[in-house]
Amino acid sequence: MTHIEIDLTQPGPQTPQVFEVGEYVLFRDPERFLTGQPDHTVVAVVWDTFSHGPGRVPIRVLPSRVERTVDPRFLRLIPADAIMRDIDTAPLAGDVRDLCPAAVAWLEQQAEQSGGSS
Repeated sequence: MTHIEIDLTQPGPQTPQVFEVGEYVLFRDPERFLTGQPDHTVVAVVWDTFSHGPGRVPIRVLPSRVERTVDPRFLRLIPADAIMRDIDTAPLAGDVRDLCPAAVAWLEQQAEQSGGSS
């Protein structure tokens, strides 16, 4: 069984009151987490307006695309800066082997669109 330590003396980050449609979030299923089950934390996207009742956020789990409505206390926004960090810090020239494949593909696409070479 997985040993889980939770420090209840430290305040956690404040969750936003409102998540916007299209924002990427991390969702942690508290029951799965507390019972040590796998796949307790997933990436998701907010997919709808909040017509699903107060205190519920509709998400679409990626990549399965399963739709759920969840308690926003267990959501954390994934900032765009975190998603784009590898591209924003990419070397301007030279060896790109250390970049993730998505970053390389994006850089190559930008070069093609600007008429340059990769």
